[in-house]
Amino acid sequence: MNDESVQRRLDELSARTRALAPNPGFRARVMSALAVDASAAFRAEIVRSARRFVPVAVLIAVVSLGWAAQIDGVSSAAIAVVEDTQELEW
Repeated sequence: MNDESVQRRLDELSARTRALAPNPGFRARVMSALAVDASAAFRAEIVRSARRFVPVAVLIAVVSLGWAAQIDGVSSAAIAVVEDTQELEW
């Protein structure tokens, strides 16, 4: 291939692809499509992360309630004083 044939081929390709310019509003359509995809991906990520978080949170809550139910004594002297005064009022 010589320089003339290469230039002729480039000119031909340029003429064929001249009409392939972006349409008005192309950027807006692309950004809109990306926003829709992003919101769907965000919802999917929330559901996916909740599948891991919720069981762990439930387990922590159950363990905390079990631990709190086993404590028989008063945890603070101030609470004990308030409980005593309320018992006397009854």
